[in-house]
Amino acid sequence: MFLLLELLMGPFGTVETKRSISPDGRYEVSVIEVDEGALGGSTRIEAREMAARVPLLLGELREKPEIIFHGEWQEFEGELTWLSDDRFEIDGQEFAIE
Repeated sequence: MFLLLELLMGPFGTVETKRSISPDGRYEVSVIEVDEGALGGSTRIEAREMAARVPLLLGELREKPEIIFHGEWQEFEGELTWLSDDRFEIDGQEFAIE
């Protein structure tokens, strides 16, 4: 039953707080906060190639994202800034998409 609810409504306690597309339009980067209640939570940064999307009648088919970072809940408060087509920074910390 829980699996059915998660499939219909998405994962509980998961919020995308930032989303940005690279300057060349090749990548989409998302910062996702996962609130795990009394257990705390986590932050992850995911990247996807934009060209790997297949539009469907209801939604789209996308490749599994590359997880670039996984850390503490609400770890990043600042803006996501692109440094190049495959490098970006959040709160002074640099990340690269491989």
